[in-house]
Amino acid sequence: QVLDSYGKKKLGGGDMGAIYGAKPPRVNACKKPGEWQKYKIYFRAPKFKNGKKVANAKFDKVVLNGKVLHENVTMKGPTPAGVTGKEHAKGPIMFQGDHGPVAYRNIKISAYPPASTSSQPSSTQTTTAAEQESPTIVINIHADSSYSISKQPLTIKKLTAVIKNALKKNPDQTFSIRGNHKARYHSVAKVVDILKNSGTRNVSFSADDQPSAAAAKPAATPKSKSSKTITLFDGSNTDHWTHGGKKPVQWTVKDKVLTITPRKGGSIQTKKKFNDFKLHLEFKIHKKDKPAKGHQDMGNSGVYIQRRYEIQILNSYGRKLTKSDCGAIYRYKAPDKNASKPVDQWQTYDITFHAPRWKDGKKIKNARITVIHNGIKIHDNVEVTRKTGAGQKEAPTPGPILLQDHGNVVSFRNITIKPL
Repeated sequence: QVLDSYGKKKLGGGDMGAIYGAKPPRVNACKKPGEWQKYKIYFRAPKFKNGKKVANAKFDKVVLNGKVLHENVTMKGPTPAGVTGKEHAKGPIMFQGDHGPVAYRNIKISAYPPASTSSQPSSTQTTTAAEQESPTIVINIHADSSYSISKQPLTIKKLTAVIKNALKKNPDQTFSIRGNHKARYHSVAKVVDILKNSGTRNVSFSADDQPSAAAAKPAATPKSKSSKTITLFDGSNTDHWTHGGKKPVQWTVKDKVLTITPRKGGSIQTKKKFNDFKLHLEFKIHKKDKPAKGHQDMGNSGVYIQRRYEIQILNSYGRKLTKSDCGAIYRYKAPDKNASKPVDQWQTYDITFHAPRWKDGKKIKNARITVIHNGIKIHDNVEVTRKTGAGQKEAPTPGPILLQDHGNVVSFRNITIKPL
């Protein structure tokens, strides 16, 4: 099934990833609408002899966005709404097109080996190593802070080599960290650091023996008080915001939209301060409300992360991008692509931020920022070595989210943040 099931907690047989009407997915791997998603499906057709079925169809594996949804699922018959209603040894691939707009790209198919051979595509076929789906590698962390994979004891050096070799063979390799409840914090943090530095994002903790959320962070990371999504603006009030100190927000709230009242009160910032997080917001640049003095006076605003690093907001539709255009890490890096929409259309930012790491007052790791603009990734885990634009000086302390009043009318809505 293909369906928008993002964020849904309990999945059914009609949700994204389900074998429709037969079996719901084991996990929700669905991304937000507007983001590209990837299916990998390993399927065995039913077998017939003299017109009689001798073996059922089988999904060896169904993978969505790097997460396994189904394994070894036998199908005794067609799923509901199957076109022919009858099973056959061969059939076409069909995309359903009567339930709303859905886009597709990069569609590949290769012959799948018979049941007597490996359940993975062989190296002689057209499928590349990066397209193959390997079993999840489970990394065990024991009470004495030792490590193992498949009962094989490993030093931290050997574990690093195993991870790097696995990713070299398959960049989509998935990992699961299983920590004994007595496993030491720094041991878990070491493994997390190795995986993050190797470039993989396909990491999970085992559900049956999950370490604490704090253990999922490297040792130098300040602990976040909450991992729940916080609604910073839902259209009803500005309780989470201030102009600074106790000064109430003087921007306009109307029809569940927060709009800058230029030069009245100035920029606003969250009362709460944050370290690592995922931030979602929607913004709209309005048609010129006054004669523009130049391009930087056309819908200019900005999202300041920790009040130190600015993601620019500007009318940059159709423009050749610079370090000062919409989506730019202001005066630091231009966006990789121009994802801007015309004025008077709602746009989205999804920002993932990892704060710098500090030790004894000295910075040992730079900040990193990923930005998705209107569903298009424009910055991918970019290392930021300093504060940007008019941002405040870097420090080991958390900081607020600031929305800039630059003298232009810009609106915001649906602002949420999830500490990591």
